[in-house]
Amino acid sequence: MSAESRAAHAPLSPLEAGWVPLVFAAIFPEPPRGDGEVAITSLGPAAFYARLCRTSRFDHALTLRAALWIVAVVAPVVVLRRFPAFGSLSVADREALLVGMASSPIYLFRQIVFLLKAQAAQLYAAHPAVAKRVTSPPARDALVPLRKGEKRVEKQGDRHDDAA
Repeated sequence: MSAESRAAHAPLSPLEAGWVPLVFAAIFPEPPRGDGEVAITSLGPAAFYARLCRTSRFDHALTLRAALWIVAVVAPVVVLRRFPAFGSLSVADREALLVGMASSPIYLFRQIVFLLKAQAAQLYAAHPAVAKRVTSPPARDALVPLRKGEKRVEKQGDRHDDAA
């Protein structure tokens, strides 16, 4: 393994490990702010991201780590026009930072948000409660009664839409 490869596959630094949950929570707001049932920070995002970096090819691992540094160090200066420590930003400021990056004229910023959202979604969707909600079809009223005695409930606009 080359020195470059070892550097990209090195464990996340404490700084990087601290940024991952903050970034993921800004992407998927936690209850009660978000509509999710599970707080993404309870799913071990730093361990997930570290494993992802460790098991990825060199160029992918380097990209994942660079994305964190750009969000935490470069983007606050460019998007928020100040140089705060990423961890000291409020939840609203972290969300505004990612929204600003997603709507930025800088292509790299937009793609980094997409990359991080895809990784956060991979972790979030692995939780059984989230997977069930995502894969279960929504409950619908039956169009035809299935049991004797059930009444069919017509929805407004269902029938006679074009009647005068």
